[in-house]
Amino acid sequence: MPATLLSAVLAVFAFTIHPGSGLEVAGDGTVYLADVGSETIWRISPEGDVSPLVTDSWTHELQLDGDGGLVYEREHAGSEQAPQSLRRLDAEGNERVLIAPPPDRGRFGSNAFARLADGSVVFAHTVRGEDGQWRAVIRQRDADDHDGSSVRTIAGTLGTGLYADGPGERATFRMIVNMRPLPDGSVLLLDRDRVRKLVIGDGGACSVSTIGPSLIDEAPDDPPFRGGPETTWNRLYGLATDTDGNVLVTYFAGRRVVRVEPDGEVSTIHSSDGGWAPIGVAVGPEGIVHVSEISDRGSRLRVLRIEDSVASTLASIPHE
Repeated sequence: MPATLLSAVLAVFAFTIHPGSGLEVAGDGTVYLADVGSETIWRISPEGDVSPLVTDSWTHELQLDGDGGLVYEREHAGSEQAPQSLRRLDAEGNERVLIAPPPDRGRFGSNAFARLADGSVVFAHTVRGEDGQWRAVIRQRDADDHDGSSVRTIAGTLGTGLYADGPGERATFRMIVNMRPLPDGSVLLLDRDRVRKLVIGDGGACSVSTIGPSLIDEAPDDPPFRGGPETTWNRLYGLATDTDGNVLVTYFAGRRVVRVEPDGEVSTIHSSDGGWAPIGVAVGPEGIVHVSEISDRGSRLRVLRIEDSVASTLASIPHE
């Protein structure tokens, strides 16, 4: 199969089975949306005007930094290149490669990443544990590391437990699917079905804690898709925090957006209907929640604004 055709086939597969949840809202209300199906990062104005910002990029996750830049991972599926690179687009549209495609995923290769204030990058790395089950560890790569020589594991182990909290080497992770840096330097994590927090102390010491219970249903009533392993479609995707310090999460298979308060209390703030399911979530100016949704047919994306518990469509993006 030609490389271009293979890339297109893989893009459609990823859009329906492993869609991108990248969604960010800048201080001026501009929305940035990762769209795996069209291999595009879209820019959406506060009025709902849609334009392509980055094309030919299979991007699942993106992150706005404090300097007006957009940091995003690019997966090189269907090519001879290594799996992923990390890039930054500044406010003037100039692009810089932060991490070139490494020769192995141990140096960088994950949809779940967070670029910290010092320029270093933490990312998830999936490994097989001593009992044969897949697990994740968290690795960190220093800023301006061009060959991956600084990469080190800062949290997680190949032990037999799951979801264990504690110091870095004692923590265990099931499947890290998203990360978000917080202003205090800590990092929020989605570990398949629950929210967890990574605190990086002085000298690189880390600790991991869990916020709230599992947020997924054991057997969802009406999931959008069932293709691939259950851990791919029956899991959490989008991750954000609101102005009150609550954590917002999209549960794709459950067709809802949930809020987790600091004390662990959980509530639903949005339920999708009409054949839609939430995939990304972000909080914009004045605390307005934005949610990206995908249709069951896998051929449409839309972005909603939720004000006073009322959802309205900001923009729709059909696919060919």
